[in-house]
Amino acid sequence: MDLTELPSRTHRRRQRAGSGHRLMVVTFVTFVALVTTVAQPAAETGAEATGGSSHAVRLQPNDTLPRPSWWNGPCDVGNNSISYKLTANFDGLQACGPGSDQSGDNYLVQFFPGAWGEYEWECVELSMRWMYLAWGVKPYGANGNGVVADYPNGSPGYPTIDVVKNGTAGKAPQPGDVLSIDNSDDFGHTEVVASSSVNGYGDGTVTAITENDGAGSNGWASLPVTDWLVSDGIPGDAVLGWLHNPAWSLELPVSWKLTSSGDLLIQDWGGITGSYETVATGIAHAEVVGGDGYAAAPIVVALTTGGELEGGYYLPGLAGRSLAPIASGVKSFALSAGPGVSGHPVLGWVTGQGHFEISSGGLFETPVEEAANAASITVAPNSGPGGAFIGYLSTAGTFYDKRGSSALETKTPWNAVASDVGSIALAGGDMPQANAIETYTSNGTFFARRGLTGAFTSEATNVAQVAVTTVGTAGTPLLAYISGGQLEVAIGPVAAKAFVVQGTGVAGLSVAAGMAKAGFPIVGAMTSAGFELEDGALGGHWTHEGAAAQGGVASLTVS
Repeated sequence: MDLTELPSRTHRRRQRAGSGHRLMVVTFVTFVALVTTVAQPAAETGAEATGGSSHAVRLQPNDTLPRPSWWNGPCDVGNNSISYKLTANFDGLQACGPGSDQSGDNYLVQFFPGAWGEYEWECVELSMRWMYLAWGVKPYGANGNGVVADYPNGSPGYPTIDVVKNGTAGKAPQPGDVLSIDNSDDFGHTEVVASSSVNGYGDGTVTAITENDGAGSNGWASLPVTDWLVSDGIPGDAVLGWLHNPAWSLELPVSWKLTSSGDLLIQDWGGITGSYETVATGIAHAEVVGGDGYAAAPIVVALTTGGELEGGYYLPGLAGRSLAPIASGVKSFALSAGPGVSGHPVLGWVTGQGHFEISSGGLFETPVEEAANAASITVAPNSGPGGAFIGYLSTAGTFYDKRGSSALETKTPWNAVASDVGSIALAGGDMPQANAIETYTSNGTFFARRGLTGAFTSEATNVAQVAVTTVGTAGTPLLAYISGGQLEVAIGPVAAKAFVVQGTGVAGLSVAAGMAKAGFPIVGAMTSAGFELEDGALGGHWTHEGAAAQGGVASLTVS
């Protein structure tokens, strides 16, 4: 999203929400009468804004949030007839209007019978709707400036989550976090973070989704961050802090491309429409994988044209940060990172003499030699030091692999999988064995199996390239291949072979997917026009990323 599309923000109007009364709801179930008091919903004040744009785009490619069950039509227009959609939509969280500062009425709703009431379309309604649908948190009594402070942390029905004070060093709001903002009146404001682009010095920008943010607001808000201190840009206002739920995670796509002149470029924030930053030059091949956890950062490894292997953790906008040397005399390499807060990497490479060496737990750990006759290697996505799935193709054309917590130990024997093999790919690094996927090509035929036992299934013929990964917590297989320039992708059982044509004139491909509950596939394709990206449902929209000699995709999980 181009942040220049966000409306500017000015002083808030001091307007109290309509004065309601406590409502008594009586529900009869069989012979038991339940009497519940529904408190008056929280009120908040919106901000006047100018320059609202109708061109802002969603930050997420798919809507993972369920539709509110209490709504009747889009933005509940069947119940609240003056309602309409605002431009902003984050992961299925739709911003609606008009709020009380946009000539709207405060229409009282309950998310479920007996729930604390909320006013459509005040800012608190949006934050409470997000926490209820995404986190399973029941609405509670709070004004905009009290959503964070008044959260009943650890009480029945309210899971223990992190409360972060604004200005805490090393902590920037992450997508899904809920902000509280104070001002000179009694109500304040609240917003939900949609994206965060903050560098290692604590400087950058946070984009939030909001409601009742003044006339002209399209539902997006831009908040500058300086030395870890978040501001809403309105004199006299103060961002107090935010709620961060570590049990909730969001998948962000990360893409990279390599120019014909050897420049390695990576998107400067999660999403397929961000701008690219040059990370290194003189590069022949590169791989980028998503880190994991609260302050996740993509892991970058690149092979220079002179055979030098370099790596580092990429933080956008961090001046003076460059890739550091790892090894020399390298012919090819493979990279992955395990799940969890740290996302420790597993990095393997093949030397010019055919030695397969691997560094586990960090990019710069002392490597161990795994094999002496390797032609190529592979490391399954989500492989980490605690559970890796690795393989290599010998110079004689035999496919070997091993997996598990001891896979990275040199004493662990290799399993011979197949012979007369041309290329190999693995998936399901941190998955149970039943979800692990092995694939290879032999004389142009693409073979795959799931579970490491039984016969391989012939998936396609005349195949030039193969890519494989797993999607979501269930480890659903995603298989992709190129045949005659045609890109075909299938998601589902390995034996089903329900491939969908995704494009023609394709010379190279890359696939990735998240392990989060809402994980979705990301497909990259090299065509004569350059690098193209597709994410979300198959058959969706392709985004042109510009001219490139190589390109790839990764999944960055923010939790």
